[in-house]
Amino acid sequence: MAKNHVLAIVLAGGEGKRLMPLTADRAKPAVPFGGHFRLIDFALSNIVNSGYLKIVVLTQYKSHSLDRHISTTWYTSPLLGDFISPVPAQQRRGPHWYLGSADAIYQSLNIVDDEQPDYIVIIGADNIYRMDFSQMVQHHIDSGLPATVAGIRQPIELAPALGVIDGEGGVVKNFLEKPKHAEGLPDDPTKVLASMGNYVFTYCAKLKEVAIPDGVTKINKRTFDQTPMLKKLTLPKSLQDLAIEAFFGANGLEQIQIPEGITTLPEGAFGMCEALKKAELPASLTKIDKNAFQDCHNLETIELKEGLKHIAVYAFQNCKKLHNVTLPNSLEIIENEAFLNCNDMAGLKLGSGLKTIGEKAFFHNHGIESLEIPMATEMIDYAAFAECLGLKRVALGMSAAKLIDNPFLGCAALQLFEVDANNEKYAVENGALYNKNYTTLYIYPNGKNDKNFTMNVSTKKIADFAFWYCKNIEKLEFSPAFNEFGYRAFCGCSGLNSLTVKNIKPVENTYTDDVFEGVKHETCTLSVPVGSKQAYSTSRTWKEFNIVEATPDAVESVNSETPTVQNNENSIVLSNVSHHFNTVALYNLTGCKLAEVAIHSGNARIDATSIPSGVYVLTLCGTKRSCSLKLIRQ
Repeated sequence: MAKNHVLAIVLAGGEGKRLMPLTADRAKPAVPFGGHFRLIDFALSNIVNSGYLKIVVLTQYKSHSLDRHISTTWYTSPLLGDFISPVPAQQRRGPHWYLGSADAIYQSLNIVDDEQPDYIVIIGADNIYRMDFSQMVQHHIDSGLPATVAGIRQPIELAPALGVIDGEGGVVKNFLEKPKHAEGLPDDPTKVLASMGNYVFTYCAKLKEVAIPDGVTKINKRTFDQTPMLKKLTLPKSLQDLAIEAFFGANGLEQIQIPEGITTLPEGAFGMCEALKKAELPASLTKIDKNAFQDCHNLETIELKEGLKHIAVYAFQNCKKLHNVTLPNSLEIIENEAFLNCNDMAGLKLGSGLKTIGEKAFFHNHGIESLEIPMATEMIDYAAFAECLGLKRVALGMSAAKLIDNPFLGCAALQLFEVDANNEKYAVENGALYNKNYTTLYIYPNGKNDKNFTMNVSTKKIADFAFWYCKNIEKLEFSPAFNEFGYRAFCGCSGLNSLTVKNIKPVENTYTDDVFEGVKHETCTLSVPVGSKQAYSTSRTWKEFNIVEATPDAVESVNSETPTVQNNENSIVLSNVSHHFNTVALYNLTGCKLAEVAIHSGNARIDATSIPSGVYVLTLCGTKRSCSLKLIRQ
């Protein structure tokens, strides 16, 4: 009896079209032989007499008579842990029922994992011969190779009907399925080496090292699944194609070198390779597909070479130790969440050709401290660098990239935006990022320490998430031109205690949520223009604040001498002004002088073409006295 723990698998799912009508109602291995036996009896007899008593028979096609024959003819002692068990189609890897012998094994790998054998013997159930498989197993062990195939010499003229082994020095180079023109053996040109359909494998869970020989051109899906001890894998230069999830589950693999010629690293290529530390990629690579390195928690080093153009969604998601990544200048697209949760990417450098940075592409990446946005960048999507807690500086330079909402949400250390003076799209004032003419405020840095902020006087719109969780701001003054809130623009600004608005008519938040969510309304003072408190008290957006009317600094006194004021669309005309006054000036409510003209013969005219609606102060000045008047422009 064999000492090694061996699991035997018998492939018994064949339809057997060549044996019709004998296989009309039964599987091929169940065809009678000699009036008493069935074809499968030869296979089972060879296994049992080789000393192996843990046997599973994979049945699929019309298996009833085969199952009945095995259960009534073959018996082993369950007390000793032995078994001969028919196993129908498992459908564990998909809803399909029968795709051939190899698929039957693939669908039944759970049996192997449950048994945890040292070695696996796989044989066909439809051949008539005598063989001691213990000899083959011992030869396999002595070779040290992961797999052994049994071959038999056959006349070369039979090659078109056989599976032919192309080998050299006892090592399989390739399999030729029914070749029309086969080459004879070196020592006998009239013969070929035909596969008997018998194999011995070392259980993958115990593999430590695999070298795939030259000549292999493709690695199929999950070839190395369930190989926790596999640390070293050598790939051949002949490799041309990788199937999706080619290395999935090789969670003991520590490093890999992909040979030149591979252009796409496919979907899920190294999924769950938790021990992988280093991956060397070829210069021929143009795309890293989705999930390629997802959850490679120990991946530290990867060199992305020139020629790479596309990194797909989730490609490096959760690679928490990845650092010092330099993106090549050829790279054009980084899709959504490609580097999400890569916490240690200090020293990240974006290539000059980068056009698109997808949504949450670098989300939660604390190692990034500084960013240089390439001039070629056309779009930075929502939250692309959100919660990069170490990010302090973003240099847009001459870049005119479209910013989708706020790509830098929750960057608590961000203090500075840098924009070239000649940038055609962006400008910076008091640390905040605006469009070129300051009509839109895009982003206020989360980490800016200033407690007071006054918007540019030209600002009409505050973009979506512009002040997202800016907790340092305490006092904020809106522009006189302000007329539009962005979505959740001030969400999380818990430090705000003072707001000043210049609009007589309240600007309403058009969204259903509270634009000031997280602000303590009851302790935050809202200063509004004189005469507008009632309007703000009934406003859906503003009514929860502590509302007070502002007192203009420009008002020195109120004089009973009141001139006649005509407040026209394009001008402000004063008449009947006392001879005590020589000039009249127009101020806004912050004391900023907007215009000043001389008074002649009690009359004056101020050009008001660029003066928007709101509350203003007219101040009359003479050599000995002055007075100020409130002016409301509708």
